[in-house]
Amino acid sequence: MVSATPGLALSMRFADCVPVLLHDAARGVIAMAHAGWPGIVAGILGATVRSMRDAFGCRPHDVWAGIGPAIRAECYEFGPDLAQRVVAACPATEGNAPILVPQLDGTLHLDLIAAVRSQLNAAGVRNIEDSGICTACHTDEWFSHRLEKTTGRFGVVLGLR
Repeated sequence: MVSATPGLALSMRFADCVPVLLHDAARGVIAMAHAGWPGIVAGILGATVRSMRDAFGCRPHDVWAGIGPAIRAECYEFGPDLAQRVVAACPATEGNAPILVPQLDGTLHLDLIAAVRSQLNAAGVRNIEDSGICTACHTDEWFSHRLEKTTGRFGVVLGLR
């Protein structure tokens, strides 16, 4: 979702997937993306930044991106078949962390945050802040669909004054 309308609130709900909030203060534009593995595979972050550019003239270097609470690599075991689809959707850029984290027991963990950073960097966004919060490690404060199996969602609301 992308908006330049003051007073209009954008809202999405999450439970492990990555909420990505975008703001271009120079153009007065906000955006929000739901970046779980299917969104990453679909290229959601590049598409969102392009929408900001095409609709409102935003320049990626003016965009600030905030990464909200989400499941982190240490808690996100992921199958190798789907993992390769995620990796293929994430352009390698200098300084990016590995998206797949091999474990000593032979399993793979997926680093969704590294995937988000990869796609944001590829789209030209450099000003990125990360909450550093793992939803699966903090179920006392956040919902984790993967850990809790059935759960609620936490909402994110973003707007311009």
